[in-house]
Amino acid sequence: MARGGAKDDPAKWVALRAYRRAGDGARPEPLGARMRRDDALLVAYDNAGPRAYAWLMVYAVDASGSVRWYYPAFEAPGQDPSSIAIAAGSGVELPDQVRHPLAAGPMRLHALFSRAALRVTDVERDPDRIPDGAARATIELHVD
Repeated sequence: MARGGAKDDPAKWVALRAYRRAGDGARPEPLGARMRRDDALLVAYDNAGPRAYAWLMVYAVDASGSVRWYYPAFEAPGQDPSSIAIAAGSGVELPDQVRHPLAAGPMRLHALFSRAALRVTDVERDPDRIPDGAARATIELHVD
């Protein structure tokens, strides 16, 4: 699990939890420091605090520098989907298991929490930037 933010940072109220599923019949297990290229990921989040965030994007930046989208689904060039609406809570599971053609090597899995909806193109211009008023939780791992 990756928790965001320092003591006075609103990001301290958010977290990303990820699980890997090695095969179609396999049970999900918590994502550790490594995953296989063909593993599916499942995601859950924490969104707590006195003023919970309303929107979420989950994406990875793999060893090739490619941005891989988990939420929102980004399925065809030319689309520009926006953040998904989320609820406050802890351990809120998102419904889909997602597989991507990941490059082997280091990968960062990000959950970007925001007060207003963002677009995929906003994030892809600079995947490491955190927009004003947003918070991010990140899991760093290695893809085999």
